[in-house]
Formats: sequence, C-alpha cells, structure tokens
Amino acid sequence: MEQFHDTPIFENTLGTPSLQKNVKTLLVCKFDSTVKTTLAYHRINSGKLLPRLLACEHVPDDVKIKLCKLSGAKCSVEWMKEFSLKRKVAESSGDVALEVGEAAVEESQDPSAGKRRQRQQLLDGRTVDKISKAEAMAINFFLYTFFLACRIPFFIVDNYFFRQFIGALRPAYLEVMPHRTALGTTGVDEVYEETLATTAAHLDRVPGRRTLSLDGKTDIRGRGTVNVCEGKQAITAYVTTRYVGAREHTCQMHANLAQEYLGDGREFVAVVADNTGNMRKMFNILRILYPFIFFLGCAIHVLDLLVEDIAKLDEMAEIVADWHFVTSFLKRHSLLYEAFLKRQSKARHARGRLGDGPVTLKLFPLTRFAYCYLMIHGGLRSWALLRDVPDYSEYAVVKAKALKTRRNNRDEAADFEKFEDLVGHQRTKKKGEAACSLLMPITKILHYLEGDSVCGSHLLPLYTLWNTFIHNLPLSFTTQLRRSTIAEVQECTKHRWLGGPSKVGLRHDFHCLVFSLDPYVRAAVVAVCGMDELARMDRTFTEDNVHAALKNYNGGKVDSKLSRLISEFSKYKSRTGIYKSKLSAVDLVVKMQIPEKILPLLSDEDKSTKLLTMLAVLQRLHMIGGPVTFFNSLDAVSADSVEFAHIYVSGRGAGPFPCM
Repeated sequence: MEQFHDTPIFENTLGTPSLQKNVKTLLVCKFDSTVKTTLAYHRINSGKLLPRLLACEHVPDDVKIKLCKLSGAKCSVEWMKEFSLKRKVAESSGDVALEVGEAAVEESQDPSAGKRRQRQQLLDGRTVDKISKAEAMAINFFLYTFFLACRIPFFIVDNYFFRQFIGALRPAYLEVMPHRTALGTTGVDEVYEETLATTAAHLDRVPGRRTLSLDGKTDIRGRGTVNVCEGKQAITAYVTTRYVGAREHTCQMHANLAQEYLGDGREFVAVVADNTGNMRKMFNILRILYPFIFFLGCAIHVLDLLVEDIAKLDEMAEIVADWHFVTSFLKRHSLLYEAFLKRQSKARHARGRLGDGPVTLKLFPLTRFAYCYLMIHGGLRSWALLRDVPDYSEYAVVKAKALKTRRNNRDEAADFEKFEDLVGHQRTKKKGEAACSLLMPITKILHYLEGDSVCGSHLLPLYTLWNTFIHNLPLSFTTQLRRSTIAEVQECTKHRWLGGPSKVGLRHDFHCLVFSLDPYVRAAVVAVCGMDELARMDRTFTEDNVHAALKNYNGGKVDSKLSRLISEFSKYKSRTGIYKSKLSAVDLVVKMQIPEKILPLLSDEDKSTKLLTMLAVLQRLHMIGGPVTFFNSLDAVSADSVEFAHIYVSGRGAGPFPCM
C-alpha cells in the first residue's frame, strides 16, 4: 500500500530509508513508538498495520479519517461508521466543538453560512435512517395522490429544491423516490384503482339504487364531450368523460354510451340528463330498453331557464341591463374601482362589521341567469357608496382621460352620463329592490336544490310555494312593476311546470310519487303552511301521475305486484293500518325539529316569509336524514310494506339528480 509512503505517520530510525529490494527499513509511528513496521519490497502490510493504527488512542482522528479514505478495507469502513455515530451523538449533546477557525473564515465570506451549517448539523445529527420496501411503497402512494389531487406538474418531482426538501424530511426515502415517468404511469394507475374501489364501497353503503347522469360539455379545445356520473343520496362519483365528434353527437350515440354503464339496468333507478333535444330523444330510445327506469330532465336546468325567462321580460330586462351597466362600468375603470373598494373598506371599519366581509360587485355569465340576483343584491348593499362615485376626485380624472384618449368620445361621454344618471336617481334603487325581491325566492330554491344531497321530494312543495308567492305579491312589488310584467311571470311559472310546445316542463310523475311518499316533507308543509297548502300541493297532480310512476317502477307491467303497490299506497295516503301510528310519530318529530327562532314566523301571512321558512325547515329535516330510517323500519311488518319501502328507498337514491 504505497499511499503510506506519503502519510506523515512514521519516521526512519535507522537512517535514510531505502526503497530498493531486499533492504529493510524500520519505521516507527510518530504518535506511538510501540507501533512499528518495516518497509520491504516497496510495500507495507496494511492488513496488519491499519487495525493497530485505528485502535491507537495517540493517533489523531483526522489522520485516521485520511487513512480510512485511502483504504477500502473492512476495518476502515466499520471504524468510519462508528466514528460518525459517535460524532453525531456528541454534536447533539453539545460536547463536540465546531471547527471555529474554518467556520469563522467561511462566515466572513458568506454571512448565511452559519445558518446553513446549523441546519445541516441538526439534520445530520439524527440516527441512521433506513426505509423498507413496504414503507417506501406506502409513501409513494401518498406522493402520487398529492401530485394528482393538487394538480401539480409531474416534472416538479425531479426539481432540485423539491428533492432537497424531501431529503430533509426523510433522507432514506430520497434514494427510492420515484421520478416523473413513474408518476405518470404507475402512480396514476395506483391512485385510479384505489379511488374506484373506495367510490364503489361508498356507493354500496348508501341504501337504494343508483342514478346515472350524463351532461354534454365543450372542453377548452372546442371538442364535444359527455361527462358520465353515478350517484346516490349525498354522494356523486365521476365515472368518465367521453370525447365525441360533431357528427357523432347524436341521440343514438348518447343512448349507446348510457347502455355501456346501465348494463341490465337492475342497479339503477333513474337516468338524468339536461333538457336538450338530443338528450330527450335519447330517453325515448332507452325507455324501450329499460321500462323500469325513470328518465328525468335536470330540474336545476329548468329552474335556471325559468329565471332566464323572467329576467328577459321587457321590464325586468331593462332593470337587469341597468344594474349590469353600473357594475361593469365601475369594474371597467380600474382606478375608479380601486377608489370604490378603498372607501368600502373604510366604511366597514367605521361600522365595526369586519367579520361580514366586503360586499363585492359581481357580474353573471349569460348562460347562468341564477346569478343575476346576486349582481343586483351586491349593488343594492353598496348603494350608499355608489351614489358618491361621481363625486370622487378619481372620477374626474378617469372621465377626462377617457374622453381625451378614446377615439369615439361621444360613446364614452354617453356612458359617463348614463352612469351618473343611474346612480343619481332613487328610481334605480327602487326598481332594483323590486327585481331583487322577485328573483330572491326562486334563486334560493335553485341553489338549495342543486347538488347531490337534497331529495327529489323537496322540489314540488318549494315550487308550489313559489307559485303561491307570485300570485300574492306584496304592495311593494305592484307599485314598482307593471301588472303585465307580474302576469308574464305567473305565466312563465305555469309553463315551466306543465311544459308546452316550446317550453321544457318541470313536472314529472317521479316528483309526484316521491312527494307523496315522503312523510317528513308533508308533515313540514302542514307545520309551516297548514293543511290548506298541503291540499293545494296535492292538487298540482292527480293519482294517475302516482299510479303511472308506480307502473314505471314495475317495468310497465300491469300485474298483481302493481295492484299490491297501489293498494299499499292507498293505505299510506289515508293514514290507515300500520301507517297510522308511524305517520303520527313523524308529525311529532317534525315539530320538534323546527328551529325555535322561526316559530314566530309561522303565523306570518307573508307568502315570501312562508316560502323561506319552509326552506329553512326542509334544510333542518334534510340534515337528520329521517325518511330512509323510518321506511327501513317497515321491513319487518309485511311483504307489501317491504315492497313499498323498497320503492321509496330506491326513490331516495334518485332524488338528488332531478335537483342537480
């Protein structure tokens, strides 16, 4: 081992060392005279000498480290491991001093060097970290999920600073951490398979059968797509997105796509889609193949169409256009909008209502008129500030600059004059208040029903209360809106419920059935609105609608099973037999669930108050999830009741999507 020649460890005690063959030279260790060796044939027997040097207490550690780095012997590797462990333990307890001189020089050149060294010492001071294969696979799955759920590009996993961060958390994992290719292949497959299994388990735990929903969409590249989802009560699972071409976007293509997921159809109670012509023709095709499944148009889509019908009436359209202009004008001029927000913040601080948050001015997309109410509502809440905008010093600057720089100064001048006229007249506010009060109930109903957690039985009573409200408007409406406008709103409401040649109707036999079978909703209507209102709701459909829904559930067959279902429904409706005590108990439960703060409102004759009170009660009943539990208890009563409970629980599974 010739590297010992240059190591200042030995000294020659017999004169000048000779490197010639057959010439022996006695070498004595400078640190310990008991360690001796001879140099023969240009070599030192390192196998015998190195263990003695490493075991010698007089040889400094830095010399031993140099020798170990030059040697690959087993003893040197073991000594380095033992020395590293001792140094880490000593550093953690503060027994080992830092190399002050070298550190001082480095810190004088770079002030942050001390902080970096301190951080590294804390990380290096940990015990030796090892990671098993199973542990690495478990961490890999969480890494895959993190990148996919947070929509992080896969190349970030190879970023130097990200890997440095992972190394600081778990040094051993850094050696086995996957790269970007593994994330895009193995990672996606693992997360997808486990997500499918988890979703299937959640769906199986919810009682009732599934609902399949299809919704067409155009992606950012302009390609036609169809999104497919499955769901039950309070759970919706995305299944897939199917890309379709313009020529393939037909009712037959949609029907074939639905058949792929329906199979024999026994696991599904309903298919829901939007109300386009292709989707409704698809229903006609599938209805022949699956006569026992309900085919429903999206109720939220119809409600949004109703709001659009109302907002496009001549007088309402003028009010909406004025408030849209006020909001867009203010947001179009950034300097003016910043000044408005600054004064709005000061007003909030002055009132001491910081927890409420700022009232933002919002616009609404042309395809979502349900947000029209929020636009007018935000402007009304900021009306006191909007009136003062023309008096801002920033307003004069913006106006002068716009008239100077814009080519078409006449249009710009007209816009400024129109804005000043709108915010300067009380008529704008009063018209906005009337429109906002008119749109508020139907908008709240729409936003309450959308989603996957509200039952389809809530749709009919809320829509009936809306119809009652618009036929009994307070005086504040009739003085601000023309009678012809109110009559047109009533006509739009009628057409959107019953349907017509050019209007998509909301009423379906399924909605009539689930409302008739939901004891909690019916008891809530009686508690809030009285028996007269419940009778009015029952008159919006006939028993033929319920019998048609039962026949649909029975696969279109007229047999003994359908007769038993109709007979059981008659007993339930008349509250006789086993249903008498059960329904009486439901009435008591509903009364106990009504919040105390809305009890004084039950005697209020204002139809708007009745509607909002009913909405609050339904929200409370929806939280307890009582109806499914109630009808499950009928399973032990009789075979007819079991069958009747089955259809109701299955109907609960279809309840969400008609109100999506």
